[in-house]
Amino acid sequence: MTAEEVRDLIRLACKDAGAVKAWAAKHGISGAYVGDVLLGRREPAGKILDALGLIKVVTYRVRDGALTVRRTAYHDKPRRPAAG
Repeated sequence: MTAEEVRDLIRLACKDAGAVKAWAAKHGISGAYVGDVLLGRREPAGKILDALGLIKVVTYRVRDGALTVRRTAYHDKPRRPAAG
């Protein structure tokens, strides 16, 4: 789910509550903070995610065709090339 999809969920929840301020108050969240999230000035987090029953998960993926580094053992670390 993207941040924009979360914003859509917030909009729906606020509509069901009657207003942004009403939804925010019900969940102990600042109406200004919810407004900033809806406008994209801040990312949804904390109490907003709790109220929606969501958690934030960050992932990183290798792009198609990108060089991958193979690590053969836990103690192997990528090393910088020797200066010279």
